[in-house]
Amino acid sequence: MITEKSKGLWHNIHQKRKRGEKMRKKGEKGAPSDAAIKRAQEAVKNSDVDLMLKRGETYILKQDREDYARGLLITMNENGSYTVAYWLEDAEPYPIEVIVDGKSVKKDGKLIKLNFHPKLDEAAERIPRKKGQHKGSDSHSDLYTDENPKGTIKGLGFKDAATANKGVGIIKKSGKKHAHQVQATLVMQQRAKEAIKNTKDSEKKENLRAALKIWTDHLEKLKAKTKKMNETFKSFSEGEGKYKGETWEQGYKRRVVKTTDPEHKDKGYKWRIKGKERNEISIKLYKDKPDFAEYKKQMKRVAGHEFGG
Repeated sequence: MITEKSKGLWHNIHQKRKRGEKMRKKGEKGAPSDAAIKRAQEAVKNSDVDLMLKRGETYILKQDREDYARGLLITMNENGSYTVAYWLEDAEPYPIEVIVDGKSVKKDGKLIKLNFHPKLDEAAERIPRKKGQHKGSDSHSDLYTDENPKGTIKGLGFKDAATANKGVGIIKKSGKKHAHQVQATLVMQQRAKEAIKNTKDSEKKENLRAALKIWTDHLEKLKAKTKKMNETFKSFSEGEGKYKGETWEQGYKRRVVKTTDPEHKDKGYKWRIKGKERNEISIKLYKDKPDFAEYKKQMKRVAGHEFGG
């Protein structure tokens, strides 16, 4: 026979609440023991819960009093995080004071987002950002998602200064293109920032801040290099000397020509991209006429704009 007591801790808690009784604090006579709490946690794992949430759906919860038209809106987002709102009369988010860990953080908050537990398995919870998705979308979490594991620079970290310095060295020796190095450095910097926010231990915070400074300094150096490369490319694209101000389209029409060199023709080449001002120079040879996109690609390569390592 199943008794009220044998139904489990959560059931007993709900029944007490219905009767208006307060829960006993830990250590008081009759309060749940550690063993009872553990059994209740096992019950959650075994799906003995009041409500199962589905990703992408919003649930409307209401107070049990008939004359109280108020409650909560709970959404489990596609990336596994939660959005919670209070509603009053209409099932729409209504302003309410938000208190976190006993401290009031906002007097008129509407949407409260509950993000990821720092110890969760990131691979199981996080979803990569798809092309076109906003970086703040709830449908992904690209800060912790490795969207291209084959091209990943291994061995990077941010737990302390030594780890960060080692990571910077790995990036410098990786042989990856400049853009790839910038992205890897930016990810480490942003992860360090998030870790600082989520860490309470003062010593760990100091170590993380030291790592953050190293990653930030390296990022600034890479940005300076990017700026210099962009300036070089701008100068190149605007043209100099005789052809200063020439547009990409004008350059394509002028510089993509049929080759007249017998050696080129013997090898099957019919087209070439000639030099900017020296017609005898061939940037690249082609068997078929290159299109405008290919011309721009080669011009960027020549200008060193492809973020070479």
